[in-house]
Amino acid sequence: MDEKNDNYQFVLEPIHDFSGSLIAYELLTKFSAPGGTFYFRKDEKNHFYKLSQSERLSIFRRQIALLCDLYQRNDIAPKISVNIDKDIAGEITSSCSLQEKISQMPLLRFEICEFFSSNYDNDEFLLLKKLTKICPLWLDNFGAGNSNLTLVMKGGFEYVKIEKNFFWQHGSSNAFRDLISHLNAYCEGVIVEGIEHASHEEKLRTLDITGMQGHHWDAVKVDAIRKQLH
Repeated sequence: MDEKNDNYQFVLEPIHDFSGSLIAYELLTKFSAPGGTFYFRKDEKNHFYKLSQSERLSIFRRQIALLCDLYQRNDIAPKISVNIDKDIAGEITSSCSLQEKISQMPLLRFEICEFFSSNYDNDEFLLLKKLTKICPLWLDNFGAGNSNLTLVMKGGFEYVKIEKNFFWQHGSSNAFRDLISHLNAYCEGVIVEGIEHASHEEKLRTLDITGMQGHHWDAVKVDAIRKQLH
């Protein structure tokens, strides 16, 4: 399956531990801009959530088909996370065919963005509980403004990802160190985004961090990974 069309392409951004080992990828969507260039990282999520519900569901189904193909090619492919919103979550929990495909990919992970969980109402937590029975969840963008420790305590997340601007602003503080300790008590590990250079990595070495993600490591096209795994 080709990961490209006229409007977007898929890439995998690596997540590393302090030893340099790859522990996971995040599947990202790059959208075309006028002139044939692509928005990436800063703009792709904002652009994605401006699409219609049907467009977002179509892209998600392509992502799932793409990852099914990748995992079938090699059984040592790492964990790969995919961002989902409420509409996609509802589609997952109501679609037996999607759940069957997901069940065949035990290393697939879904990332729940902060805006998804800003209200903390009962229906939302019920949806999260349904999702955790289908696929392990990661909480994305912690620190951007909406999520808090209450959500982490109740959400049953495997990993929590610290938003990059929050790390850049607070990463050297004692409060940041305390936050990492609190988060680790309610999940299996913390991933910090926004690692742009070696000094960012060094800043985290004394903290109990599971993984790091950012421009310090190059993203790769999905097709290149599939060729490596063939």
